[in-house]
Amino acid sequence: MDVPLKQLIDDIDGKEIMKNTAALGASVAALGIPKDIMEEVVRASYPKKIAEINVQAAVAGYDACSSQFDELDFASNDDCKANVFMSGNEAVCIGAIRAGVNFFSAHTL
Repeated sequence: MDVPLKQLIDDIDGKEIMKNTAALGASVAALGIPKDIMEEVVRASYPKKIAEINVQAAVAGYDACSSQFDELDFASNDDCKANVFMSGNEAVCIGAIRAGVNFFSAHTL
């Protein structure tokens, strides 16, 4: 799948690092997650000063990707809405708790 991240960011006068946000939008589209949920999460993830430009970047990636394929069939939005996005740290911790881990130690890099 071809998603022209640099061009998408240039079109909204964004910074090069925002290619990551456009890639996030493309990934969300590929997973069939509704755009409005993505917009809500992206908006809440950035300081107000840069939130809207990042929403624009995510939407650009979403739109560029969603036009290239049929959506996949996943669980209903109501089933996964609260947990669509989480950090890697959160995912590891939840997995450890569910696996019954009593002690976990890690060093950040």
